[in-house]
Amino acid sequence: MELKQLYYFVTIAEEGSVSGAARKIHMSQPPLSTQIKNLEEELHTTLLIRQGRGIRLTKDGEILYQHAKKMLAMDSDIHQRLKQHSHAPEPISMGVISSYECDSFYKGLDQFHQQYPHIPLILHEANTYDLLDQLHEGTISLALIRTPYPDQDLDAIEISTSHIHAVCQKKMDIEASLTLQDLSHYPLILYRRWENPIREACNNAFITIHPIMVCDDARTCLQFARHMDAIALVPDTLPIPYPELGSNHIPDLRLTSSLRLVHRKGRLDQNAQRFWQCFQKIKAKTAQASQKL
Repeated sequence: MELKQLYYFVTIAEEGSVSGAARKIHMSQPPLSTQIKNLEEELHTTLLIRQGRGIRLTKDGEILYQHAKKMLAMDSDIHQRLKQHSHAPEPISMGVISSYECDSFYKGLDQFHQQYPHIPLILHEANTYDLLDQLHEGTISLALIRTPYPDQDLDAIEISTSHIHAVCQKKMDIEASLTLQDLSHYPLILYRRWENPIREACNNAFITIHPIMVCDDARTCLQFARHMDAIALVPDTLPIPYPELGSNHIPDLRLTSSLRLVHRKGRLDQNAQRFWQCFQKIKAKTAQASQKL
């Protein structure tokens, strides 16, 4: 199995057809199909099924797609690091969650680049669990993730804290402050990160809720709330870009989420260490300022 074959396979999966992939990589269809056939024979499994003019990945194909993406990203990162090593400072490879809108992080990032203007930052966007996997695989050095997450021997700096609030269409005319009992009367859209804590809080209050959807990305929750008569439960630090949506407090849902910068203990190179120390100093200054108030 060669990286070239994995690249062909990933391209077909993302384009949704062999013909689309062939156009993208400037290659005729027959040899491209042959490469995939050889890959299937080598792995002794079927990776994709043709459907009309497109394709559908099998379960084995989906597994290979996820691992192939990581292998290709690692290969690209290695080549980029080797290429830049003799010409520029070592870049910092960092993962961020998709819903990380946070002034504190932006300010810290700006301070770092004012202090080290020649150190580039390479960002990888994914959800918290995927970023934790990338940290332990060594694909990234740092990650900006949201709690809760499994304790995996990580050092962490808390960047910001948010609460869960309700977001829905303004035309639903819902009270500005909601109780858990109120939530039981509406269809809910849950952010997967908070599905279990929300269910646990409701169970403890002997309240039954009715989720109709669970989304991996908090922004996706908002998109569906925009078009459905349902309430999305998301962090209150998430920007609401749609004017037709409004937010509502849930005082008795006492759940908080922290945005944290993390890394594996003892696994930082020099430039990543500089980035980390920059945020440590910001955190210390913020704590000192709070004590004076």
